[in-house]
Amino acid sequence: MAFTTFSGPVRSGTIREGANRNCGVVVLAQTKLVNFGDALGSAACTIPAGAQILRATFNTTTTFTAASTIVVKVGGTAINSATTITTGGPYAVSITNSQAVGDLLDVGTADVAVTYDLSVGASTAGQGTLIIEYLQRTSDGLINPVSA
Repeated sequence: MAFTTFSGPVRSGTIREGANRNCGVVVLAQTKLVNFGDALGSAACTIPAGAQILRATFNTTTTFTAASTIVVKVGGTAINSATTITTGGPYAVSITNSQAVGDLLDVGTADVAVTYDLSVGASTAGQGTLIIEYLQRTSDGLINPVSA
């Protein structure tokens, strides 16, 4: 299977404009394999200008041998308190920074880097996938422009 790349927000629906508009933007995601021993401030992905980040999830694929934590940062600002990873499975990265909550409604007029800090404490192994879900909007944050 091949990938297709679009250069702008993808909207889906049958009525693009007006009061009965039913178009919406698609939810996109980027993933990053996170390994035991990754440096603080490791790059996860880059989110396009104007995007709205919906959620971040950490899926453990190889259990960490001791309690570890992950902090996700958008544009250098932490969006969560350290999320503790103790066993396998998914961990919702709860957005707790009130400033970040506002910023995540619209990441701004430039692409923004998403990084993470993984603190493994006494752990000697562990791996997982960080998933960042977002809506791509125009670079000025519009989701429903007046005309298509």
